[in-house]
Amino acid sequence: MKELTRREFLKGSAAGMAGVALSGIAGPTALMAAAASDNTISDLVMWAEASKEASTIVLIHSETGSESFAANFTDGWLTNKADGSLDYLLADSYETNEEGTVWTFHLRDDVVATWVDNQGNYKADVTVEDWITSAEYILNYWKNDGMNASMLNDTVEGAEDYYEYTKTLTEEEGLALGTDTFKEMVNIVADAEANTVTYTCFQSCPYFYTLGAHKCTLPLSQGVLDEVGVENYNAVSCDAMWYCGPYTLTSFISGSEKVLAKNEAYWNLDNVSLFNTVTIRMIDSLEVGYQLYENGEIDQIELNESIMYSIINDESHKYYNYLVKKVTKEPSTVIQFNYAKNNEDGTEDTNWNTAIANEAFRLSLYYGLDLLDYFNNIDPINPYSIAAYTVTHGKVAYTDDGTDYRDLVIEKLGLTVSEDANARYDADLAASYKEQAIEELTEAGVTFPIEIDYYVASGNQSDLDTANILKQAFIDALGEDYISFNIGSYVSSSSEEVYTPSIRSFCMRAWGQDFGDPVNSVGNFTLESTAVFTNNYTHFDKATDPDLVATIEEFCELEATADAIVSVDERLNAFAEAEAYLIGHGLVIPGYLDVGWELTKVNDYTMLQAGYGSQGSRYVNWETNADGYTTEEFEEFKALRAAGEM
Repeated sequence: MKELTRREFLKGSAAGMAGVALSGIAGPTALMAAAASDNTISDLVMWAEASKEASTIVLIHSETGSESFAANFTDGWLTNKADGSLDYLLADSYETNEEGTVWTFHLRDDVVATWVDNQGNYKADVTVEDWITSAEYILNYWKNDGMNASMLNDTVEGAEDYYEYTKTLTEEEGLALGTDTFKEMVNIVADAEANTVTYTCFQSCPYFYTLGAHKCTLPLSQGVLDEVGVENYNAVSCDAMWYCGPYTLTSFISGSEKVLAKNEAYWNLDNVSLFNTVTIRMIDSLEVGYQLYENGEIDQIELNESIMYSIINDESHKYYNYLVKKVTKEPSTVIQFNYAKNNEDGTEDTNWNTAIANEAFRLSLYYGLDLLDYFNNIDPINPYSIAAYTVTHGKVAYTDDGTDYRDLVIEKLGLTVSEDANARYDADLAASYKEQAIEELTEAGVTFPIEIDYYVASGNQSDLDTANILKQAFIDALGEDYISFNIGSYVSSSSEEVYTPSIRSFCMRAWGQDFGDPVNSVGNFTLESTAVFTNNYTHFDKATDPDLVATIEEFCELEATADAIVSVDERLNAFAEAEAYLIGHGLVIPGYLDVGWELTKVNDYTMLQAGYGSQGSRYVNWETNADGYTTEEFEEFKALRAAGEM
């Protein structure tokens, strides 16, 4: 079997992907080195929404952005640079065979990475066996609840068999499993002598190397499981956690703050720029965050519409010249309908479930929602620039001629995108579908107006204001004779109080791409998907209406056809067909991109920009300015990035 280097394989499979170059141990950018001064921040203070508090500090047990800060605690094979390209981390090389089915990662031997506790005390060396321990943990249903299993299940020989096998065991039996049975069933092999881990895929997988930047290929030491007990690991405390990344977690006060400290034992400490501490303050609203920024208590804050207008309408405002547009966070926030909704008393909401199963009703929403006022709340300066038209975000995959996959989907949807209007909005089509839906649904016994239930965190005025804007957008588009929009609230946990009881009509959630292929976004909506994230929201698997079931099954067939294709261009075009079908039939509705405005003392263009994977939240090599960055400076940074100089 001929062995190809990574560069040779990529050159033969996709020119767009071949542009991903790895250059060794990441170091501070030239811009950072030039800009370093006494005005930099050594102890950073960031913020997060209190309503989205982390439920764990174990990244392999997370499928939401709430736990993204934990990417700082464990190093994997690969990471990202500030321009989004991949870079080596604990791997110093990797290669594949000619078919792209066997992928081998080499643990670097120029340094020794170590596990430490949050006080920096040595616990163990990082070894290739740690990747076996981690993969077994992820694929063991009783240990990890299916979290992050889908990526390995969908690619690696024996992974899904092992995952399903563990589900047949009792919880006690599953938790007691070591790695012996795993090694017999799953084709992931650690070679201690060669210092490598080899993953064998059941079919050609040209994107597998991109999983090297994802949490499903992070290491996990058996030692920490032995110390805390495998049944306790998902809820491990910060002082019992083991770390091999750039930071440790010294404090976690739920609902208040988390404090990360520089890992003085970090293997790459001499080559990266780290803060002494990073504090994440939990805030109830952007208004509170703005006050904290004004008081110098946090170093960055996003701006809502009211704060934005107070600044842009007053040229004498102290922050007038400090308004900066965030660097695009690629994931699209998508309206995900609930196809198996319950009432708050636990009974089935038959009226909603019948309505949302009707394609004409869904398409009246798809074409009728302009969302201008909602976009204005995020970007009042250039609102339509944040409109999203796809589920898969940009910079995930490219055709041989360099076309972004997202542009293929937009083309197949027949949309002409500009920053002057919502390309999807069509009032005449919406009205036509509304008329059709009323006729069909009346015959089916649906009563009007159809009640739409949406939930926000109790006491979060910013979320409530945004929900009211969304409510008005629905009413303005479709009329109160057609729909009514109810805003409910939850006290502490949206998962336990809203999603698990399945009482919302829809939610607006973004899916951060895990690796560089659309199967990871489009495939999440299939009936066969083991991804916890989307299954918890859409409930396609619980649909009963024959027409809806047929539409979902047709989408699944298109997705399966695409996933069986190896040729990159053919594969991406087939996936674009499947995604356009998913969207064009109104099964989901793309909403917006996270590209609002902020005040910041952090140069966003030096943050790690991850088109996929879990590396984008690492506080590594960030340039800062204690006086804050100006609009002009960010425009200069943007120009440098566009010119490839940053």
